[in-house]
Amino acid sequence: MDKSYILCLDTDHYAGNFERDVTAYATGVVGECEVGQEEATKFFAETDGVSDSILDEIDNKVTQTEDEHGCFRPCSIQYTPGWVNNGMGRAYRQSMDVPPTPEQIEEYRQCQRDYQLPHLEKAREYTAKGLYSWTPEGLEREEQKYRDIATNTPSWFGACYSVGIHLSEPFSEETLKFVLTRAKNYLTSRGIALEGVRLLTETTTTEETSLEIPHGA
Repeated sequence: MDKSYILCLDTDHYAGNFERDVTAYATGVVGECEVGQEEATKFFAETDGVSDSILDEIDNKVTQTEDEHGCFRPCSIQYTPGWVNNGMGRAYRQSMDVPPTPEQIEEYRQCQRDYQLPHLEKAREYTAKGLYSWTPEGLEREEQKYRDIATNTPSWFGACYSVGIHLSEPFSEETLKFVLTRAKNYLTSRGIALEGVRLLTETTTTEETSLEIPHGA
């Protein structure tokens, strides 16, 4: 049974805007995309005199994981307990089982209107000019979609407000404190709160089954 670990830094902002930068600042490690090079340079400039045991542990335990685009990176965004988003980019500090408030419903509908209105206006223009095969029937379908927004309600999805640093093994207490101190300093300087820290353990199991070689193969 193989194990890997993800050190999750829970924040109060969408982590996709800074996960590679804070990881580089806290560990000095960047991925193939090279985002965070400036922060990694600061890491090595600011850690002169730090014990070799800490730096070696970081170097040996931070791992690169392939993302959905085939790029290897030392970190990823992670879902954050206690946060939800409405599928239109708005996040709220609450649990999945809490239904949306009237204010959240109206905000969701306004997000949909803001998103769909430019498309609807183009459809109206193209239909009036007879462009791109637009017909009155097609336009009416778009108009109905826009009217239907008035009765739409949001479904909750996970909110990725956590930075996940990928590890082959958990950090020692000394190294963990060092990494978290640097991460908190980076986040705080940008008005982002470090609200919690979690360690995820991922387990994979490989099973082997013997097969008979087919006759004639």
